[in-house]
Amino acid sequence: MICRRIVVCSVLCMAVLSCADAEAAEPIETVIVHAQKRATALADVPMSVTTFSGQQLADSGVDDLDKLAASTAVLDMQRSVGAATATLRIRRLGSLGNVPTLEPAVGLFVDGAYRQRSFLVADLLEVGRVEILSGPQSTLYGRNVSAGVVAIYTRTPPTSLDVWGEVTRGAFDIAGSPDILNIKAGVGGPLSPAVSASLAGASSQHDHTMLNALPGMPDGENLSRSAWRGQMRWASNALEMRLIGGYQQEHDDQGESDVYLAPGSPTAITTATLVERGLAADCPDNIPNNRRTCSVAANTLDLTALDLTLIADAHLRNGWTLTSTTAWDRYHARRTEDDTVQLFAPILYFHDVQDGNAFQEELRIATPGTDRISWLAGFFYYRNTFERGNRGKEGFFGPNGPLAYDPIWPVPFALPDQDGMHDSRTTTRYASAFAETTWKMTPRIDLITGLRWHQEDRHASIANSVTRPGKSIVADRLTPAVSPSGAAVNGAVQRSSDAITWSATSRFRVSDSFMTYATLARGSKPGGFNNATGNAPLTVREFGDEDIRHLEIGGRFKGHRARLSLTAFRTKYHDYQDTVFSLTQFGVGNVEQLNLAGVELDLHAALGEHTAVHLAASYVDVKYQRHTTGMCYPGRTPDGSQPASCDLSGERPLNAPPWEVHLGLEHTVPARWGSLFGRIDWSWTDRYNTTFSADPRLVQRAYHDIGARLGIRLGETYELALWGRNLLDENVVQMTALLNMFNDASWQSFLGDPRSFGITLRVDF
Repeated sequence: MICRRIVVCSVLCMAVLSCADAEAAEPIETVIVHAQKRATALADVPMSVTTFSGQQLADSGVDDLDKLAASTAVLDMQRSVGAATATLRIRRLGSLGNVPTLEPAVGLFVDGAYRQRSFLVADLLEVGRVEILSGPQSTLYGRNVSAGVVAIYTRTPPTSLDVWGEVTRGAFDIAGSPDILNIKAGVGGPLSPAVSASLAGASSQHDHTMLNALPGMPDGENLSRSAWRGQMRWASNALEMRLIGGYQQEHDDQGESDVYLAPGSPTAITTATLVERGLAADCPDNIPNNRRTCSVAANTLDLTALDLTLIADAHLRNGWTLTSTTAWDRYHARRTEDDTVQLFAPILYFHDVQDGNAFQEELRIATPGTDRISWLAGFFYYRNTFERGNRGKEGFFGPNGPLAYDPIWPVPFALPDQDGMHDSRTTTRYASAFAETTWKMTPRIDLITGLRWHQEDRHASIANSVTRPGKSIVADRLTPAVSPSGAAVNGAVQRSSDAITWSATSRFRVSDSFMTYATLARGSKPGGFNNATGNAPLTVREFGDEDIRHLEIGGRFKGHRARLSLTAFRTKYHDYQDTVFSLTQFGVGNVEQLNLAGVELDLHAALGEHTAVHLAASYVDVKYQRHTTGMCYPGRTPDGSQPASCDLSGERPLNAPPWEVHLGLEHTVPARWGSLFGRIDWSWTDRYNTTFSADPRLVQRAYHDIGARLGIRLGETYELALWGRNLLDENVVQMTALLNMFNDASWQSFLGDPRSFGITLRVDF
C-alpha cells in the first residue's frame, strides 16, 4: 500500500512536470531562503525545506499559524485547552502545550529570534516568507528544535508609501451561525533617505462554536484577539539595522471540550446520583464530538504577549558579514476553569496564571558563500524565566460552591475556605557556540560540516500549600506539600546538561537543475523538571535529555517552470520526551526509544501561463520502539515497568497519521480591468490515535479537508474574494483525554473548527 501511494504521487508529479513543459510561460521564480543562516537559493539547500512567500500566503487566505499548518503536509498544529496550549508539530512530533514546563520540540523563530511559545505569533502580520525546516536542526538552531523549525521572516518596510486594509466577514455553519469578523490594516514607507518604517494591526474575532445544551449556561470556544507589529529600518552601504516589535492581546472563552459519559462508568454513575439529589444539572446531550457541552461555567483565557528584536548586519570590507540578533519576549496568560471536575456542577475552580520572560543574543560571522571554503561561526546565549501560580498570591485550586465539601463524597474535594496555593518557577540559562563549513571538493561536489557545543543550567522550585489544613482532594492530591509516602513535594532542584551535536552533508550537483544530498547528524534536546501541581515527590520530577540520530537523503529539481524536492529520512530518539495525562495533571517522562522513518515530496509548478499547482505528500512511520512506562487506557491491565503503567512498545504516538497529502490549484483569468481568480485546496489525513494511551476506541478516522477561494481583482488596488473552509464539514478530533478526576471509560474531546464561509475585501493603495 505504501509503495502504491508513493508510485501514484510520483506519476502525478511526472504528469504535472510534463504539462509544465508543454506550454510557454514565465519561468518559475528563484526562491531565496535562510535555512542555513545565510541567503541561499532553495535549489541548493541540502535539507527538507517547505517555503511560502507572503504573496503565496495571501493568495491562499493563510493569515495565521492554524491555516498555515492546514496548508502543508509536514506541519501540524494541535490545540487542547485553548491558544496558550497550541503546539506546532513537524513530521508528527511536537511537545504538547498542556505541559508548560516542557518546552517545544519545534522551534519557532521570527526574524532569526527564537520565541518561547508558538502563541506569541498567532497572526501572520507583514510576513515576507515562511520556511519550515523538517527534522532535527540542533547544529545551527540549537535548543528545542528536535522535530524541526518554523522560521518566519517579516518583510522590510517599503521604499515608497504603502497603505493597505482588509476586512473579512463570515460565519460558521453550525447552529446559531456564529459570526466571524477579522480586520487588518497597515502602513509603511520611508521617513528619510536612510530610514523607513511600517506598522500593521489585526483584530480577529468569532462567536462561540461549542454550544451549551443546558439552558442559560455559557457557550465556549470563541475568539477575541488583537495584534500589532511595527518595524523601523536604517540602512547604509556597510550597515543595516532593524528594530522589530510585536504585541498581542487575547481575551476569550477557550478550553471547552465535548464531554462524553460512558454508560455504566463511575463518572456516569456519580453524575446520575448528583442529578437525582438535585445537586447537578441533568445534561440532555451525551453524544460524542457533536460540539455540545453541559458545562456550568465558561473556561476563559486572558493573554498578553510582547516581543522586541534588534538585528544588525555589518558588511565588512573583506566580504565577511557580521550579524547580531538581540531579542526579548514575555507573556502573561491566565486561564480559568470553574467546572474543572466536569460533573455538570460547580465543585472546584482552577485558576492557572503563567508568566514567561526571555532574553537572547546571537552573534555570528560568515564568509561569502562563493569562496572555495566558506564558513560561518557564532555564539548564542538564552535566558528564560517561567513562573506559574502568580507567586502564590491567589488560589490555584479551590471550592466553587458547597458541593465541594458535601458529605456525599468519601473524601471532599475541598473544605470550606480551603484554597490550594501553588508557586513554581524555572530559570534556564543556555549558552552555545556553533560553526558550519562548506568545502567545495569539486565543481559539483560539496562537503558541509557543522558542529555545536551547548551547556544548559536549569533551576526549578515548587511551593504548594493550602490555606486551611484538612483532608481533601485539593490538600492531598492537587497542592500537597508532601507525597503520599511522606517525601517532600516542595523545594528546589537544579540540573546541568551539555552536549556536542554535529552534522555532515554531502551535496552533489548532478546538473544545473538537479541536486542530491545525504546528511548524517547527531542532535540533542535538554531535559527539565515537572515542577507543577500534584503529589509526585520532588525527587522524581526530573526528565532527561533527548539524544537523536538522524539520516536523510534527498534531491531537488528546478526546471524552467517547476521545482520538485523528494526526501527520505530515518530518525531515532533515545529518551524521547513525551507527555501523558494522569489523574489531574499532565506530566513528562522519557520514552526509552522512538523511531520514525518516511518520505516527503514537495512540488510547485506552473501549468500554462495562468495556472499554478502545489502538491505535497508526507509519509511518516513513527512508533515507540520501546516504551514501558506508558499510560494505560481504561480496562487495560497494567504491564509496564512502573506501577499502573503500560507497555506501549510498537504503538504510534498521539496524533501521528502515517499519511498527509495536500494539493493546491490556482487559476487566474486576466482581463483589461484586472483579473478573476479561483483556488481550491484539498488535504487528506490518514487515521490516527487521539489519546496518549493508544486507546483502540478513540481513533480519528481518515478525513478530507477542502477549502476554496473565488474572487476578483480590480487593477492593483482592490481584491474581493469569497471563501469556504472545511467544506465537507469534517468533524476532526485533535486530542481525546480522560476526564479530570476519573480514570474511567468517559472522555473529553478537543475538536477542530467546523465548516465556515465568508467574504474578504482587501484594498492596497
